[in-house]
Amino acid sequence: MDGENENGRRASTSSENGTSTDRRKSEDREAYVERMRKWYLEMWHSEAKKVKQQGDEMKMIEDSLIDYFTMVAKAGVSWGPLAIAMGLSSIDLAVIRRDCKTIDQQIKWVLMKWRHIMKKKGRSGNVDADSVINCLERNKAYGALKHLNENVLKELGKEWIDTRPAELIEAQQTK
Repeated sequence: MDGENENGRRASTSSENGTSTDRRKSEDREAYVERMRKWYLEMWHSEAKKVKQQGDEMKMIEDSLIDYFTMVAKAGVSWGPLAIAMGLSSIDLAVIRRDCKTIDQQIKWVLMKWRHIMKKKGRSGNVDADSVINCLERNKAYGALKHLNENVLKELGKEWIDTRPAELIEAQQTK
């Protein structure tokens, strides 16, 4: 009988300890879950802020590019070569010219198509001022870059520095 009582005491002691350990684990788990919840919430807010900032940057850049395209078109220069330099195909241009009657509609479609091309080339949804600068520079759209630099990039805290040789810059400006 003494053996039974001793086994019973051990069982009750271990179950009491198990309960307090379980309670402690439960409290630790709740604290961990709360910390993780706060961390995810902060991360989500910072990502949302970053996405909003990128959207605002792109809106300013697209508005400035619309101004540039309109200025070029009003000067009697076709916007086609610039659109091709930005990566659009001649078929894209033909479709845009056929489907859009006004120059404003055409320019908006050129920019939408260009943004789509940038996303297809691995930019995903993260098209920001830096990726626009890189794309325009890679495609040698220096007039658009100069226009953006003078009108928008400084407001965004960005700057495009023309790294072409001075002779090439002067030759292009005299044209």
